[in-house]
Amino acid sequence: MWVIQTTVGSTTADAAHPYGGNNVGLHVKDEPTSVHHHRTRLLNTLNTQAGINRISWLNQVHGANVVQINATLSTTAPDADAQFTALPKTALAIMTADCVPIVLTNADGSQIGAIHAGWQGLAKNVIASTVHAMTQAQSDADTSQWQAWIGACIAAKHYEVDHRVRDALAATVQPSDSIDNYLRPNPHKHGHYWADLARLAHAQLAACGITQVNISGLDSFGDTRFYSYRRQTQQGLAATGRMATLIAII
Repeated sequence: MWVIQTTVGSTTADAAHPYGGNNVGLHVKDEPTSVHHHRTRLLNTLNTQAGINRISWLNQVHGANVVQINATLSTTAPDADAQFTALPKTALAIMTADCVPIVLTNADGSQIGAIHAGWQGLAKNVIASTVHAMTQAQSDADTSQWQAWIGACIAAKHYEVDHRVRDALAATVQPSDSIDNYLRPNPHKHGHYWADLARLAHAQLAACGITQVNISGLDSFGDTRFYSYRRQTQQGLAATGRMATLIAII
């Protein structure tokens, strides 16, 4: 198994170049030719380093739809926020710019998955939907030896949400748990909270039986190596690029 989180290079952006130099998201109104160039360069690098011959991209819609990637090549990216496969040499890509990227594998590494989990995806249980789809595909419900990795996403100290988001996320927490473990009230703004999406994603993985979880601790907002929608919005920039987290069986 092989995992990488990449921006393909610098994400430095300014008013004249809001996407920096390495955006891989086609949905953010960047020049498509430029995006395809970055994606091709990424694939060429992965092919040279690990023999990967295909990257599977999604049209992410902040939902809970999960797709299985097989040998049939599609001309369009499916509308989904998670994907899984048992194919070798095929990298599953998740694009983010503050949301939580999650990659996971079953016990023997014969099946892998990749999940895009912003607050909306977490509220819609995209993690549980992905784990369910993967277990159904191999008729194996034992997830106790699965492993997961959570990549760079916005840190709680930079991610303020209102009570509507809190209420939506609270509905996903296990009865033995409390949403207060993941959302801390902002003492200076009533009805607003600092949300720790990475820890909440960890809890949802654990609820699916996956306890071998590594949280990278990387903060997309605070670390300028990464794209951050909220950081660029606060800087007054009109657009934000997307970075990719990928997993592959090699």
